[in-house]
Amino acid sequence: MGKKTARSKMPRKISPVVRREILTLAEQLLQKCTVPPNTIKEDWEQFLEIYQLVQNIIKKESAYLFSPPSRDQVAVSAFESWAKGKNITSRKVKITDCGSSGYGLEATEDIQIDELFLSVPTNTMMTTETAKKSSLGWLIEVDPLLQNMPNVTLALHLLCERFSSSSPWLPYINILPASYSTPLYFTPDEFELLMGDPAYDEALKQYRHIARQYAYFYKLFHTATDVKGILFLKENFSFEAYRWAVSAVMTRQNTIPSADGSQLISALIPMWDMCNHINGKISTEFNVHRNCSECSALKHFKRGEQVFIFYGARTNTEFLIHSGFVWRNNIYDTVPIKLGISKSDPLSGEKSALLKKLGVMVQGMFHVENGEEPIPPKLLAFLRVFSMDIDAVQMWLACANPGLLKQTDTQLDVEVFSRAWTFIETRLALLLRSYPSSLENDRKTLDETAGLTSNAKLAIELTAGHKEILVNAQAYAIKQRSLLLHAGATNVGATCVGATDLLSPEENGIGKEVEPTGGATCVGGGATDLQSPEENGIGKEVEPTDGAIEGVASRLLDRTAGGAVNAPSAEEEEEEVSDAASSGEAMATEPPEGV
Repeated sequence: MGKKTARSKMPRKISPVVRREILTLAEQLLQKCTVPPNTIKEDWEQFLEIYQLVQNIIKKESAYLFSPPSRDQVAVSAFESWAKGKNITSRKVKITDCGSSGYGLEATEDIQIDELFLSVPTNTMMTTETAKKSSLGWLIEVDPLLQNMPNVTLALHLLCERFSSSSPWLPYINILPASYSTPLYFTPDEFELLMGDPAYDEALKQYRHIARQYAYFYKLFHTATDVKGILFLKENFSFEAYRWAVSAVMTRQNTIPSADGSQLISALIPMWDMCNHINGKISTEFNVHRNCSECSALKHFKRGEQVFIFYGARTNTEFLIHSGFVWRNNIYDTVPIKLGISKSDPLSGEKSALLKKLGVMVQGMFHVENGEEPIPPKLLAFLRVFSMDIDAVQMWLACANPGLLKQTDTQLDVEVFSRAWTFIETRLALLLRSYPSSLENDRKTLDETAGLTSNAKLAIELTAGHKEILVNAQAYAIKQRSLLLHAGATNVGATCVGATDLLSPEENGIGKEVEPTGGATCVGGGATDLQSPEENGIGKEVEPTDGAIEGVASRLLDRTAGGAVNAPSAEEEEEEVSDAASSGEAMATEPPEGV
């Protein structure tokens, strides 16, 4: 059969002594990751301890010699032959090296807008259904983490196939990136560059969750007495391997209809996941009649141009955490700001009632947006209600058209509305001061990139973009307050009562856009828009505990007994862990290559 290539070479075994040492470290890691921090300081100190434990584990696991895909031209040619044999239809495109953005798709001829250029049959995809039919299937049946987290199931499925020299997906796996630029690959110095930013907490949580998952599975694999079918996974499982698999799934997975059409399942879609991101429209659908994913051009692409798709309306925090890149001038980027009506406010009841009438939450996470009008209607309404005195609250509760509070050009109560603009201006200033560096310093650092790692550059680009949003919003608030003071007061009662003609188009239902859902059938195409993992509950993490491991380990002995298996209970988290980078409307894909 000839000499095996480096890509099919298996890692050498590790000694039992070192394996026991790693198991001890994994148990320490699991314990450390399970205890939630109480303060920001504790959060950082805990991360440093977790990071050091992981580095100790990586050093001891170096004997595994995990070999990520080589992703060279030989691998690309082998994949193209495999794709052709699997009836993956790619028209007018080819895989090409796109320079700094890595591999992508290039137009070999002009492609017109809405022209179909790629079709990928379901039988070529790696999915949670193929995982259940693989050697991993019996473990999925008894493990609570795999039962509740399809993305983790897909990551282990990918690892199993990576370690199998006879895997039918090897040509596809061999063109996956060797590493990624998600925060899972950040050093502490690179994490520190995110301090003060909303992405900082998300990045630390992601690292902690993936470290915990690794520790959970390592302990499970090495305390269970029956691991038939995945012995090679047990012997080759390492943090480096798991981080690679999780990142591959996190940056590339999407959802497709299950075989029986009853639900959406997680999937890796060959060839389609080579497309890089650009602003535009969702242009990928799942054709239920042809049982394949179909992608059309979101715009006219000329011969020789890179062919892009739109990943969806995502913030840069989402892009960095789940896809490993930052999109400059992202019109969908936002900065979250947590606000609420205090229960100690003597007008909390009245203000809460007014907010409920407006369809605005009483407390929670609002967002400052990127653009000329950074304060969205619901945030504006909250700020105004928050700043009201008893007379203003009672007047607006009796108002026939309280929706006017959502409109920027409503200038009915100078004193109250002025307080609202002053309040948000102050809060924005506080958010800017929470960053260790200024926007000017960030810009200077980005201009002088010598010695700056690619991950550090991503972190600074993210925080600089968020500071720009805050600075713009602050200037906007100052301007609006100035305009308000110059405009003077208007007779509120005369304007408010019965002013239904002043309702916004959204409040009248005019021009209101209907969000496509996972079950919405596209007219004429027989295709179904795909739902995001978040909408399907994918990404909820089940807390791995020692009890869960012992429960699963004991059940591994019974997998051939024919009896029903009752999964042990486990605590669920609402965190989006190793979540897919998939859109809320339809399909989305990996970050720009080189990630």
